[in-house]
Amino acid sequence: MKRRRKVNERVNPFKKLQKPGKHVKRIVIGAAGLVIIAGLAGDATYQIQEQEQAVLSTFGVPKAVTETGLACSSADPGHNQTVLHETGNKNLNWYNMVLDVVSESNASYFLLWANFGKKDGYYTPYVDSVNNDGTLHGHETLDGFISFFNDNRSIFASDQKNILANINAPEVQSPAKGVYGYITAPVAGSRILEPTQLTAQVNGSSENSQIAFVLKGETEQTITAELKDGTAVAQLTAETLKSLGESAEGTLELTADGQVIASIGVLYNIAIPEEDPYEIDGFENYYGVDSMLTNYWAVNKDTGCTINLALTAEKGQVFDGKYAMKFVYNETSNGWAGATISKEVNWSDCDALQFYTIPDGKHQKVVIQLTANGKVYETYLNEYEAYAENDGTVPIKVTIPFTDFVERDTQGNPAGGLAQDKTSITSFGLWVNAIPGTDAIGDDGMVTGTIIYDKITAVSSGVTEAIFEKAESGDSEVENPQTEDPEANSDENGSQEQNSTSAAGQDNGKHIDKTKPIQTGDDINYIPYAAALFVAGIAALGAVIYRKKKKHG
Repeated sequence: MKRRRKVNERVNPFKKLQKPGKHVKRIVIGAAGLVIIAGLAGDATYQIQEQEQAVLSTFGVPKAVTETGLACSSADPGHNQTVLHETGNKNLNWYNMVLDVVSESNASYFLLWANFGKKDGYYTPYVDSVNNDGTLHGHETLDGFISFFNDNRSIFASDQKNILANINAPEVQSPAKGVYGYITAPVAGSRILEPTQLTAQVNGSSENSQIAFVLKGETEQTITAELKDGTAVAQLTAETLKSLGESAEGTLELTADGQVIASIGVLYNIAIPEEDPYEIDGFENYYGVDSMLTNYWAVNKDTGCTINLALTAEKGQVFDGKYAMKFVYNETSNGWAGATISKEVNWSDCDALQFYTIPDGKHQKVVIQLTANGKVYETYLNEYEAYAENDGTVPIKVTIPFTDFVERDTQGNPAGGLAQDKTSITSFGLWVNAIPGTDAIGDDGMVTGTIIYDKITAVSSGVTEAIFEKAESGDSEVENPQTEDPEANSDENGSQEQNSTSAAGQDNGKHIDKTKPIQTGDDINYIPYAAALFVAGIAALGAVIYRKKKKHG
């Protein structure tokens, strides 16, 4: 495909950044710079130092550079996880240099890391302003990045549609016998809440072929389709939809002469639940379907580790409603794994986080994480005496004041900042970091555990110390802040006073010494990167790519 080569003709994706200081979070949507080459993706990692570069390989053969970007070992002052320095970067033409090396290899692609914000982690240059003539002003590596953007070997979101349209699709051979096809509407995972048209593409049929849609919810209904020019059409009526009942695990099948030739999962008569601004998750809105849970919770893990999230309705594990979440991890002796969920809310009328949990008794580092106002705040359950002494058999209700949360990425890990930044909550995370040398580490160097969580919510409690209370199944005493009078337990400065039900005098929330530096189980400046030195053919290509994985906790 012939591409536009002038910079001013290719800056349109940046035009949305009209206001000075606007960072480039969406400068590249999805895959920030994707070089399509021949080959297959592989996976390998190794540690590299600041400004060192590497390329992903498998048995010496380059496969793919799955995630990469300029990186450094520490953040600039006042920044959170900023890995591309504002100034002083050693190679201002890094992107083009990497492009040249990878494009000469047999790698299938390379993919740039995303940006999160100008002071919240960026791996590609940002734009501060756009001049009237369309030229850009911003990060010191921006000129090189624009050249990379203009190169006909790179593909950005704005290019994808045209690129795909010009790819010659291979001819699809019809099967020797039989009818085949696929459902075109609705799409898989849809919530079907009103009458709708069902459509499918059908091939290999004859005049005598009987095409139908089979809908399975609480009941099973079959609707005969009309077939014309390879398109099957049927109407789902309100009456038929009502008869299917409420089903989170419904299916829609396409049949030909009674044989299923395509099937998708759908939700029948289940509307999107109204969001509670105070609740992180009560695990009721997934209706017991694990795939719905994992659509909302994003998991991350270290190399060699696994994490699995699942819903449980088991008696003794659920404390509010019908379901709780099982957090199952399997980690190396210095590994980590966790899950995050987006939550963009203002908790100005709250002072604590409350949840139910059943510890696993493995005594690893259990991290509760909140991101607020661009900062990552954490508290570590294993550092509380009441939690550390739990052998994994006693369910507890935990209330942790915001003042206990420390700034993960600030030197000295100061506490208390969340009490001010709580007005801008953006995400919540649950993590487990393995602690080397603990009894739970097996002979194979692995530690495995299962932690139960339920009803995670922000509350207005008045507590000044963390509270760990024994919980009974079905015990739910979480109070929604909006049901309380915020004036009743707040002074004019917003600080919370102790109320009669807070049990603040209990010693079960006593901290292990938090005056010493926080030990996360991993150095917070330790950054794993996906990479391995590659060899292409006989001659070794100079490795030039850098990969970083954010380590949590």
